[in-house]
Amino acid sequence: MTLNAWRSRLRAGGALLALLGGAARAGDLFPVQEVRFSADGRAVLVVTAGVQDGSGFPVSALAVYSTATGARLAGASRREEGSAAPAQVAARLLGAQRTVLGRYGLLNRPAATARYRRTFAPLIGWADGLRAGQAGRVDVPLWSRPVPVTWRVYPVRAAACPAPTGRLALLPPGERVAGVQVKVNAQVVHADAFLPCSREGTARYALDGVYVQGNRAAVLMRGYRPGFEGPDADLLVIATTLR
Repeated sequence: MTLNAWRSRLRAGGALLALLGGAARAGDLFPVQEVRFSADGRAVLVVTAGVQDGSGFPVSALAVYSTATGARLAGASRREEGSAAPAQVAARLLGAQRTVLGRYGLLNRPAATARYRRTFAPLIGWADGLRAGQAGRVDVPLWSRPVPVTWRVYPVRAAACPAPTGRLALLPPGERVAGVQVKVNAQVVHADAFLPCSREGTARYALDGVYVQGNRAAVLMRGYRPGFEGPDADLLVIATTLR
């Protein structure tokens, strides 16, 4: 889809949202299919898959992150125009990326068990996430005892994007761009100084899941921003080493 087509799609959805008084519950939230760590814990793989709002086509994406720096090391996606199940699309994507997975020690590794995973409603709404000025907490059994995972949402400056998608202009009344600080126990594992272009228009956040291998962790957040007929809940992966 071209950028202009995407902007038109967003404008159409935004107009419908306005007619519905901001109460529309639709958009993209692609569930996490699998998380796996390399044997040494230095890399973590996150795979998502779902059905795209609007087109109805199955899509899948994967990304590899460093738990030492939090950097995204590799990524790929797949979209099929048919009736295949999202899990099938994810399996084909993983098969096509065997070389990449092998490079980071992620090939044939077992799936990690979620220490926490939120169950989201089938339809997405803005109220699913916390807005600027709000904070959340979940006690997660990471090792021998529950550890607090907290997140605080606050207003931030949005980056000047060279090719904006128009999401910012489609924020519902009362919503504003926001960043998030995430802590595991007392350790800050993520804190936004500004909102990057990759998360343009994000206004709310929710905790999706927490995965741990030793002292290496992947904290998965959802960032809510305008999509087609309602908010998209995009995945924000925080890969880190816990102290």
